[in-house]
Amino acid sequence: MTIYTLQTPEFERPVGIDETLTASCEIVESLGDDEYRLTTRIENEAEKLVVHGTATVVFDDLPE
Repeated sequence: MTIYTLQTPEFERPVGIDETLTASCEIVESLGDDEYRLTTRIENEAEKLVVHGTATVVFDDLPE
């Protein structure tokens, strides 16, 4: 299970209601105790950046 604890987005351009977007992220740093810093990126159909930033997540076991 992944728990988002922080997100810092930077918005680069508007997005239309019918647009298809592609989101990606990459783990760039281990913060210890199953916590990681990610870079985040969202592109539109023309492969232009619309949102980017960083996030902090915790990976944890699923509850029973």
